[in-house]
Amino acid sequence: MKTKSQNKNWVHYYFKSTSGVVGAVLVLIMIIISICAAFGWTTHDPLAQNPMDALQPPSATYWFGTDQFGRDVFSRAMDGMRRSMTVSIVAVGIAGFIGVLLGVLGGFFGKWFDGFVVRLSDVIFAFPAILLALAIVNSLGNSWIDTSLAIAIVYTPIFIRVARGPVLTI
Repeated sequence: MKTKSQNKNWVHYYFKSTSGVVGAVLVLIMIIISICAAFGWTTHDPLAQNPMDALQPPSATYWFGTDQFGRDVFSRAMDGMRRSMTVSIVAVGIAGFIGVLLGVLGGFFGKWFDGFVVRLSDVIFAFPAILLALAIVNSLGNSWIDTSLAIAIVYTPIFIRVARGPVLTI
């Protein structure tokens, strides 16, 4: 178990690095933009079409310009970032919860249940991740919930192995 001084050293080391600071700032900016888009604080409606403003260059009105239908590219990028963050948070949450639960239970109970959990994760690992995710999305549908579920299924075995190892050690 890490002590407070070890955690402080890790944070100090991370923020002493230029790449660590740049990465943290970029992630923070993306989170802020996603939150702004979630509350509808975009410069324009991301779906509104204005054919008279099609293919405009960046300006004070359209920060990133417009596309061929006259939609604001900056607003669309903000909305896309919000949707991507939503899918990733839901997918990692589901994969983490189910993976840690199965890994801990498998490591704790052992015998046939542990064998089942390990074999299940091996079967999922046997398929290429992108191919398995595409097959799941194709069979379920193409909503953001189905996409999150497909990503969660593909990455659950990683959480299973990470959680199962320490339980077996203890």
